[in-house]
Amino acid sequence: MDDPAFRTVAQGTLITCDCNHRSRSGCIRNVEGPLLVSNLSWRQYEKRRSTRDAGPKSNPTEAPLSWSELRTYNLLDTGFSGALTAGFLNTWKRGRPGLVPGLCTGAFICTLLQWTYNELGIARVKFVSRNRHAQVAPASPTLQLPSSPPLTSDNRPTELPRPLSYKILGFLGFQRISDEEYLTKMKATRDHYLRQIEVLEREAEEKSREDLSESNGNS
Repeated sequence: MDDPAFRTVAQGTLITCDCNHRSRSGCIRNVEGPLLVSNLSWRQYEKRRSTRDAGPKSNPTEAPLSWSELRTYNLLDTGFSGALTAGFLNTWKRGRPGLVPGLCTGAFICTLLQWTYNELGIARVKFVSRNRHAQVAPASPTLQLPSSPPLTSDNRPTELPRPLSYKILGFLGFQRISDEEYLTKMKATRDHYLRQIEVLEREAEEKSREDLSESNGNS
């Protein structure tokens, strides 16, 4: 694959991953998500299928519990979406010979980025959990820590250089946030989905009442 075509495929896959990360109500939810949930036997899709079959009264706060489920969360959805988008863009750019390279490159890049995002989320959750346990643990009354001298311009600690991984993630559009901001973002996402579930429950109840009234009118 030549350089212009590879850049086109890479740009398409990066745009797709960014859309998958920022919006969950697009094609991956309306087309690919239901298709994968209905046909695959992976544990995460079995959970989604059982939640869907249980109806609006099911528990909306259920989430993957094991680390393996968190690591593989949305990998197939994102890879499939990236393959379709990159295959379309590369075919539009190079014709039919660019279909297979676009599919393979898009699936690989988007799956890798989704896996990296999942791993960063797991590392952040573990880090926050360790900090909270350390804050809750009572300090020993007999232990006295030596007081540190006041910082001056001579002994002020220098800021460590940013690792290469942070620079790469910053180039891809990921921004580093604090633990409190991350927890606030997770709570806001949870509240958003809970509100969506409430709307769906109300719509289902209204539809059931309309069906009941129509059946009574016909009888």
